[in-house]
Amino acid sequence: MTADSVRRTVGTMVALLGAIGSAVQAGLLITRGKAICLNEGCRIIEALTRVPPQYINLAGCSFFLLTAILTWLASESKFARRLLGVFLLAGIAAEGVLFGYQNFVAKTFCSWCLVVFALVVLLNILAGSRQALRATAVFVASFVAFSALSFGVIQSEKGDRALDAGTWGVHRCAAPAKQLYLLFSSTCPHCEEVIRALESCNSCNFHFNPIDQVEGLSLSGIDQLPSYDPGVNRNLLALLGIDEVPVLLVPSPEGVSVIRGENRILAFIRAECFSATPLLNVDPSRALDADQSMSIFRDENDGCNVTVDCPSESK
Repeated sequence: MTADSVRRTVGTMVALLGAIGSAVQAGLLITRGKAICLNEGCRIIEALTRVPPQYINLAGCSFFLLTAILTWLASESKFARRLLGVFLLAGIAAEGVLFGYQNFVAKTFCSWCLVVFALVVLLNILAGSRQALRATAVFVASFVAFSALSFGVIQSEKGDRALDAGTWGVHRCAAPAKQLYLLFSSTCPHCEEVIRALESCNSCNFHFNPIDQVEGLSLSGIDQLPSYDPGVNRNLLALLGIDEVPVLLVPSPEGVSVIRGENRILAFIRAECFSATPLLNVDPSRALDADQSMSIFRDENDGCNVTVDCPSESK
């Protein structure tokens, strides 16, 4: 058996393995609503995709099946060999974008996504040294291009707040003095404590911006919006270099204040939203304000990391 035939056989088996894995993942998502994953990154990435993850896995299954067929026919058909090269370059380009998104925006990696990435890389290597060199160039180019992008989400080009696209619902109060945005996770007990404290809010409108998919909140009187994109909220956290929730955004004519942590957020809303004369109950000496447009106020050990579930006993 020649080296080319060995590479062809191994490549076909690798592609079929990818097709089977993708089909299994799609089937689990359809029947159980949850795929096999070794970490919480899969759940996070699935929550950020516009296309349902089962369709993405079905597309991956089709890609690997076609790759397996083309790999098997490549030794006998020049057209199949060229088409295989194009297919593999398209696959590595897509993986470059997905890898960049996980690295620069989501700040977490999906274990199954990494498995698919490894399979696509291996298929390009098995296709020969020239194909591997082309694939390296395509991956680096797409990854570098993605890393150069900025995902600003506080202000849109129309002048309104682009963050509104990430709002799940709004708790409206009579004669609101402020419009506040709470970035939270459905699995974070610190976020739950902040949400509970808003039951009797009387002077602030609270916009609830989850970083994942939520079904409901333990708070009455919320006007739920017809659609929202949790990716907008994760993009903002990544832009600010913040990896914990809860986070409260306080827009003002001077800029945006970003208040982190359960205790500091509760202190702020008690002073700003429960009194007749709001007073800013934060310590300006702890602000990180390089351009006078954004101030970040921190508190320690009362938040949940965005990449993992925060157990209730952490309180």
